[in-house]
Parts: sequence; C-alpha cells; structure tokens
Amino acid sequence: MNGDFEGIVDSPKLFEFVESLRDSKEHWVYPFETAQDIIAALRKQLAYLFMDSLILRKQIKGSGLPRSLLNLSGASLQLIIERPPAWEYRLFSQTLSDEMEAAKSLRRDLDYGLNIGKVLQLSEITDILQWLSSKMHEILDLIDAMKKLINVALPEAAGKTGEPGNPEHLVYVAHRLAEAYRKLIEWTTEFRSIKLDDNFRRLLSLYSSLSNNVIQEIEQFSSKLQAELQSALADISQTGKPTRLELTLTLTVPDTSELLAEIDRVWKLYGFGQ
Repeated sequence: MNGDFEGIVDSPKLFEFVESLRDSKEHWVYPFETAQDIIAALRKQLAYLFMDSLILRKQIKGSGLPRSLLNLSGASLQLIIERPPAWEYRLFSQTLSDEMEAAKSLRRDLDYGLNIGKVLQLSEITDILQWLSSKMHEILDLIDAMKKLINVALPEAAGKTGEPGNPEHLVYVAHRLAEAYRKLIEWTTEFRSIKLDDNFRRLLSLYSSLSNNVIQEIEQFSSKLQAELQSALADISQTGKPTRLELTLTLTVPDTSELLAEIDRVWKLYGFGQ
C-alpha cells in the first residue's frame, strides 16, 4: 500500500496487519460499509451456529451416550459424536483442559496465599510429627495415582493401534487426573491452615513446597498436549501423511536435602534423634 495515510492511522503497519488477516485461512474476514452490513452478517453466522447446535443436539440424543458423558463441554461432546482423526487423545486433552479451567479459583487461592477454611491448632510435638507424616503419605499416594492414570489407564482407554478408544474411560482418566491436580492444590494450601510454634515455620514451608513441581508439570502437560495435537493435525492436513506424537508426563519432587536438614534440626530441638 503506497498511499500516505499518516493523517488517518498511526502506522502503515496497520494495513499490513489487515492484509495478514485477510490472507490467513484461520480467520473469518467480512468487509462492510455500514453497521447494517455487520448486523446482517452476524445474523447469518448466528443462524448457522444455531443450526449446527440443533444438529449436534439431535445427534447426542440419538447416540445413546451414558449419563456420565452428557455433562461434558460442547467441544468434548462433538469429538465423541463425530470421531475425527485422533479423537481419543483430543477428547482426553479437551476434557482435561476443561477440568483444569474449572480449578482456576483453587489455583488462584494458591497463588495469593489464601486459606479459606478451618484452622488446625497442634501443640504436642507427637501430634505435629504424625500430621506431617500423614501429609507425606498423601502426596506420595497422589503422585502414584497420577502415574497409574497416565501410564496404565490412559493407554487402555485410548485403545490399541487400529482399535477405537472408549470415550467413557477416556473421560474418567481426564476427570481423575484433574481431581488429583485439585487435591494437590488443596494439599498445599492446607499447610496454611495449621498454627504451630515459630520453630516449625520453615519446616512447614519446605513441606508445602514438595508439590510445586508436580502442580506445574501437570499444567504444562495439559497445555502442551493441546498444542502438540493441533500441530500434528495441521501437519496431517497439509501432507496427508500420518504422524507420530509422543508426549511424556514426568512428575518430580524438589530436592529434599533442605527439608531433611530442617527435620533433623527440629527433632534435635525437641529432644529427638540425639
């Protein structure tokens, strides 16, 4: 565009941006001259969306889906009904993403250091140590459950190569993994509900940080899975050739040397371990 539009726009880059939108096949671009043109275009598009919704609703009613699947998001239901390429992993990814989105308030509580609940007061050293021991068992059980869901349950739900997956089983795995994610957040925030002597403050902080890596790794796994699936499907669409996608969820616990040293210090302070 060679015209001089300095008096109208701040930068000629604006026109380059408009052209990039028009050239892209991923965006709907509709030229208009009046507001009525926009209204007419939106009415037409909304009518199409409404018809698509009615068709999908009719398909769902006639599909005989179990009740456990009827409360899924529209995107997940559409994958179950239409079963496009790689629908099994797309369904798992979409359902997991929806559940992670629903847990955002809990995640924000964690980020802001909030504790909305009862306060636990422990005064006896034996009660404190017993509580901390139970918390350690809880997080280890949660991590173990997540590993089983990804390594055992998910491959079974997705089915063997060339065989269709089980949508109900896939949704179960996504729901349970998201539930474990929420439990991890609750596990962490529970440390803020306990009131102890100042001698235990650092110990509580180090204990609560044991979940940091796992929480972030699940979040990264969910977002990366969606991105990798979209990229793989785009490659298949362009080349027409099958592609192989490998994505690993690795759950790690931070270095515990500081925690062990602090446990040793507290034990000695209260007459243990001498």
